[in-house]
Amino acid sequence: SKATVSVLNWGWSLQTTAMARALAVLSAAAAAGAFVLPDAFLGVWRGVPASTILGPFVNNYTFSIAPADGFGWVFSDNIDWNEDGEGAGGWQRFYVTNGTGKLWYCGTLNEMADHPLVTGFPARRQPFDLVSANATSLEFCLDMNTEMTAVAVPAYAPWPLNVAPFEEPCSGCGCSRWTLTLGEDGTLHSTHVTGGASVHLDVTMKKVAPAPAHTFAPMPVKGDSFECDYTPGGRDAVPVAYNTGCPYRRHPKAAALPALRGPSGYEHCYVLNEHTGYTVAWTLDEAAGVLRLAVSVPAADENTYVAIGFRPYGLAPTGPDQGMLPSVLMTGMNRQFGMEGADIVLGAAALGVEQRFAKDFVGLPPVDASLAITDAAATYAGGRVTLSFTRPLNGGYMKAHFNVDSTILSPAADFIWAAGRAEGGAPVYHERTRGLRMLNWTHPENTLHPSFKCAA
Repeated sequence: SKATVSVLNWGWSLQTTAMARALAVLSAAAAAGAFVLPDAFLGVWRGVPASTILGPFVNNYTFSIAPADGFGWVFSDNIDWNEDGEGAGGWQRFYVTNGTGKLWYCGTLNEMADHPLVTGFPARRQPFDLVSANATSLEFCLDMNTEMTAVAVPAYAPWPLNVAPFEEPCSGCGCSRWTLTLGEDGTLHSTHVTGGASVHLDVTMKKVAPAPAHTFAPMPVKGDSFECDYTPGGRDAVPVAYNTGCPYRRHPKAAALPALRGPSGYEHCYVLNEHTGYTVAWTLDEAAGVLRLAVSVPAADENTYVAIGFRPYGLAPTGPDQGMLPSVLMTGMNRQFGMEGADIVLGAAALGVEQRFAKDFVGLPPVDASLAITDAAATYAGGRVTLSFTRPLNGGYMKAHFNVDSTILSPAADFIWAAGRAEGGAPVYHERTRGLRMLNWTHPENTLHPSFKCAA
């Protein structure tokens, strides 16, 4: 539309003008001992993520940076189920304090899981420190010094990296590093790495609109007394309001994909990731205590593998203050952004079916058959590889080694998935073809939007 062309021209003009002034602004701010965000960062940005914690995206991701009078700036995004913005899966706001650059994170996941701590409005409040800034780049790292207290209603859900995912505790940038970089071509590159190795987000975006207005009443309090507002109607209890008309439509698909059909003969079937075409189909037999399932992805040949990893307590808080699972069990929310704690089943037609258990946050998990599976097969047909098997509802590494109830019907359960290549009789690193999902195996509609269902 003419409006689109006008806004894009406006965005490029503003970008080049602001970039020319940014260095002088930052230099003046540094001399005064106060951080000021360069105007070049302001605006509504959009792009297709190459990597997210859920896997690669097909839909565009929309992110905004805007001034907030009396506080500093607000960075924000929505996590929508599909290209039409139906059913916000979550939203995030990042409050950046003028002067110090201190960042406060307020984020929520809705409909992505039905664990009591992550249903409805799971208040997450976490501070980040601005560790470096110049005319074209900002870098924030996890603040390990500010104590998180459960003072809101509902209580704050724990940040997934409050407890170290490694043998030695991580700290600061080693736990979580978020970098925003302006490119010479007018783009904004956002990358977030957790645990020093796991890519949480990687996206390059173009500016598509001016910065949205933010009017909060009252504005949040600065400093360690900062609180997210998850009360009904509060500023953090509702999705970010973007104008959805041309050219501001939030999440148009980057490209149309054909409807995907999953393996036949199962009661449920969902497409978990459109970019990879990863499907999961299953039939739950609670009376027999088993889950019969099949996972499938498009495959170049018989050397393509597909994998799924079950974590019965992937969403559970851990640690002595939580009164649930000790960290020695290698599971829980503090491991969530990596692989640790997963009973993995992997299959390729050329490789057969393998079982592994992830004892580490990242890296190839060792072979482990603690999870008793039957009827396992990996086949290549019709341009897809399919891994099928039957597993007990209650079983796996934790059950076998610690005699801990490990049912995947637990509301704290999640799972990880991946696809890649097998070479030399072993799976090769999956790169970014992987993700994390929450799934209610009994009532999938509680955790998966209807738009994810396989084609009939």
